Amino acid sequence: MLKTIIFGASIMTVATAYAAAPDDAILYRQDVMHTIGANAHAMNLIAEGQIPYSAAFATHANLVASAATLAVDAFRQNTHGQGKEKTTAKAEVWQDWAKFEEGLKLLEERAKTVATLAASGGAAAAKGALGELFKTCKGCHDDYRTK
Repeated sequence: MLKTIIFGASIMTVATAYAAAPDDAILYRQDVMHTIGANAHAMNLIAEGQIPYSAAFATHANLVASAATLAVDAFRQNTHGQGKEKTTAKAEVWQDWAKFEEGLKLLEERAKTVATLAASGGAAAAKGALGELFKTCKGCHDDYRTK
């Protein structure tokens, strides 16, 4: 038990020692989410036949899947009410961290599914999974992002 307490305290000390300035943490988080959003939008344009870049669909899917692996850590630092950077993240992100983290892990899982399907069959194979990915995004945006 004592080892657990000491280990836990060490983790907290390390996490605190490496915390970014609030504005830097906000900007990093926004960059990660912008990467996800921009590539998801590109995938949607391809999947809907609005642009003829079907060969690029799998690349966009891989970029979303890669960026999704960064999302939990990008949000881990509570920046609510701190810094000067404008953010759309609500306080509920950190007030209900367990539920929010679960949503980000679902995002990661669904993004990997889209990337796997896209690798073998392109947009046509991944279209259904892409819809599920977008539902995941919308769910978190509805609950944890200001409009």
